[in-house]
Amino acid sequence: LLLENSPTVLPAGLVVATLIHIALQKTGGSDWSLVWLVGLVLISATRFLLNRWSQRRLAPEHLQRTLIMTAAAAFLGGTGWAVLVVFGGPETPFGARLLVVITLVGMPVAGLSSLAFCKLAYFAFATPIFVAIIGWAWWFNPGLSIEFTLIATAHIALVSVMAHRYHENARRSIQREIEN
Repeated sequence: LLLENSPTVLPAGLVVATLIHIALQKTGGSDWSLVWLVGLVLISATRFLLNRWSQRRLAPEHLQRTLIMTAAAAFLGGTGWAVLVVFGGPETPFGARLLVVITLVGMPVAGLSSLAFCKLAYFAFATPIFVAIIGWAWWFNPGLSIEFTLIATAHIALVSVMAHRYHENARRSIQREIEN
């Protein structure tokens, strides 16, 4: 299931990234957003190819390596999204900054449906984004950093619990299907 979702999820993420790039450019953003977008495209292409390669190696002796490689690729994807935080500074117009923060908060939630089947891959994806959200509070909002950090921590805890429950529900469902 983890590998089957990439043909849908990765292009959808690139559509979101393209819209963010367009919004940043529309509001006078730097050319670095294009570098970010190209980087995310390269990371997504790598993840897609890795997932295709992994689908051919689903034998039990390759499973551990496949899971680790999938988690590493998810970490690269999460790091690619986390880099978006650099466009959330005070020099960025409010609307674009809000778009950056909403995207950072939303990406770990969006990743649940495709990555929570493997908690290692999910948290490899979400952790860099969680760090970026808290980093954003401290770097760009020092006057409200404690409040933002507390809210971000509550969000992270809630999403983490959701990921765990999603994973356990999927595991139980698959287990029941195998038993029947």
